[in-house]
Order: sequence, then C-alpha cells, then structure tokens
Amino acid sequence: MGYLYLALAIFFELVGTVFLKLSDGMSHIGYTISTFVAYGICFVVFSLSLKTVPLNIAYATWSGVGVIFAALLSFVLFDESISIPSALGILDCHWCHSLSYVLKYLNHNDYFLIKF
Repeated sequence: MGYLYLALAIFFELVGTVFLKLSDGMSHIGYTISTFVAYGICFVVFSLSLKTVPLNIAYATWSGVGVIFAALLSFVLFDESISIPSALGILDCHWCHSLSYVLKYLNHNDYFLIKF
C-alpha cells in the first residue's frame, strides 16, 4: 500500500506543478488554489507512504520520477524544449536514484555501512 501512496504523491505533485505553471506567478486564483490543494494532497499521501516505504527510497523515487515526468509534461503541455543539458540533468537524477538502490542493497547486506 505504501508504494500506491507514493505513486499518488508523485501524481499530485505533478498536478500541482502543472497548476503552478498555469497560475502565471499565482496571478490566477483558480489555478493558485488548485496548486495548494494538489500539493496538500501530495504531502498527505507522501506522509502515508512513509509509514511503510523507507525515506531514502521514497524520496529518491519521488524526486527522480517527478523530474522525468515534469520534463515530459513541460514538453507536451507547454511546448517547452528539452535541451541537451537538461536531458543530461534528468539522466544524472535517474543515475542518482539508481545509486540509492545500490547503496541500500549494499547496506542491507552488510557490505557497506553508512554511519553519520
């Protein structure tokens, strides 16, 4: 159930981000209110996901998937280009997300310990 909540959090974060863009600097009240509602739902379901999904996995997934889909939505909905530097940034974000899984696996199997 935690990963379903995480997927919903990602969805509502993306909805909120699209409404934020449409609000034009929060000058359109309908889109501004919709932004706050979507982000509010996003954080509620994200907090529910954290009951069962580890924070490092949840946040890496949320941010990684969010960056990729935000770029795709900006391209499709707002006709924004995806430049080579931004594509490299998206790939870098995906690589960091994958690295978090590797570190979790290594830490879980006592090959690598991170202590703060």
